[in-house]
Amino acid sequence: MELIPPESDSELFMKYPEISVVVPCYQESAVITNTLSSLSAYLAEHFERFELVVVTDGSPDDTREKVQQFGQ
Repeated sequence: MELIPPESDSELFMKYPEISVVVPCYQESAVITNTLSSLSAYLAEHFERFELVVVTDGSPDDTREKVQQFGQ
């Protein structure tokens, strides 16, 4: 069995200029803004176009509100 080395960031970009990232979260209010900021910064640097799809299902804290504020 031959092991294939992982692709570098630049090789990945050349193949795929756009990406969608799904971010599942539950009770992430304390960290979601920083998480989305970090992801956005990385993706903006490595891809022409990207989208973050944040999925939360009934989180009792204010995760949803923070995600909405981030998206504005």
